[in-house]
Amino acid sequence: MKKTIASVDVGGKAETAVSDGAGKIVVNNEDKSEIVVVDAKTFKVLNHWSIAPGESPTGLAYDAKTKRLFAGCEKLLMVIDATNGKIVDKITIGDGCDGVAFDPASKNIFTSNGEGTMTVIHEESADKYSVVENIVTKQGARTIALDKASGLIYLPTADFEAMEPGAKGRPKMKAGTFQILVVGK
Repeated sequence: MKKTIASVDVGGKAETAVSDGAGKIVVNNEDKSEIVVVDAKTFKVLNHWSIAPGESPTGLAYDAKTKRLFAGCEKLLMVIDATNGKIVDKITIGDGCDGVAFDPASKNIFTSNGEGTMTVIHEESADKYSVVENIVTKQGARTIALDKASGLIYLPTADFEAMEPGAKGRPKMKAGTFQILVVGK
């Protein structure tokens, strides 16, 4: 039987967490547009780092070699130095980002954008990044998984019902239309 050994209050809506492999857990705080650093041994919050102008961070990935965090926000990918919280770069991406993946072999960062695109960004060095391309995927393909062995990217989505004029929120998924898009070279 599993049991909870600790709870950590990050002071807001925790979205995605990554480990730095050295005893820290880094969490996106979506409603405060910040990164929260937690000590994995003591379960204490060590830092709250603002990532403004990035807003509502959702996806998060980490490059252990350069010690860079990649936080997917509304229309921006924020690159943050994981040692001190300083913003290294901000890169324009598609709208509705929910997932971010990093491939250490190719040094590419991928953002899955709910508008129906995936932005591919190359890490040239710890401080230099460039957009390689924006790939058309499918509306709603916001979640991302990277198979590091094959380099393939998986994006789950579905077909959606039309939205009523003036309606807010996300459209409803059509029953029986779940699919996984596979992206590769």
